[in-house]
Amino acid sequence: MDIQNLESLISVVDCGSIAGAAKKANISATAVSLRIRKMEKHLGCTLFNRDAHSIKPSEKLLAVIPRIRCIVEHAHQLSNDLNADTLIGELRIGAISTALTGLVPAALEQLSSSAPGLKLTITPGDSKLLYDKLVNQELDAAILVAPPFKTEKSLRMVTLRSEPLCLLAPAAVTQDEAHSMLATGPYIRYAARSWGGLITQRYLDDLSLAPCVTCDLDALEAISLLVSQGQGVSLVPQWPSLLQQSPNAHILTNDPKYCRDIVLAHHAGHHRASAIKLLASVLMT
Repeated sequence: MDIQNLESLISVVDCGSIAGAAKKANISATAVSLRIRKMEKHLGCTLFNRDAHSIKPSEKLLAVIPRIRCIVEHAHQLSNDLNADTLIGELRIGAISTALTGLVPAALEQLSSSAPGLKLTITPGDSKLLYDKLVNQELDAAILVAPPFKTEKSLRMVTLRSEPLCLLAPAAVTQDEAHSMLATGPYIRYAARSWGGLITQRYLDDLSLAPCVTCDLDALEAISLLVSQGQGVSLVPQWPSLLQQSPNAHILTNDPKYCRDIVLAHHAGHHRASAIKLLASVLMT
């Protein structure tokens, strides 16, 4: 029984149409239809009820679709286990937004030539979400802000970059002007609940600065846009593409206490250790 045929069955059920399943798999609708008919012939029953404008799973298919999902999942896991010590197969990683735009594209380009058989499945999210997914074994590795607490003993953290604290303002400023603007102007706060936001809040607390907060955002690119539109000033880490988006960004301090460390987190002794090691190396180049 061809796993690709089973994948197409699942995809048609999930997408609700052959066209949707074909688009998801990047193949033709004719190819998806052929796979379905092959499965119906092999199993000797009708798997979908068709009319002129729709296709719906039959009761028989709905009854066994959970088992089909398990078969496909186990097949993929078997492939990954067989290729565990190689640079082939799927590697599930998570990445925060600034890593997706600043670190991941160049890494993917390098991996396409150095490990063409390695397929990265990327999950976006904030650091806390990705950390939880990593702990729950839903990810093989995650690019996130260094956790502000003691992590599980099984986890390892590879520091990819350390980002100094910057002031974003509509125009270039000096150090003294920066502190004055923080004390008096409208302040767009990098959400204090986020792991990176905790660092900016620490800086303000240590200098006894209490800006007038107009909004909280855990979206650095959006903060940069609001500042460029004259909506206020903000304290942010110097993420990879910051200076391209905000050329007036002013580094306030390089003190490690106020830097946002970006790490690649993974479990010690992971079965995809070779792939994770290669990923770490290309992310740091």
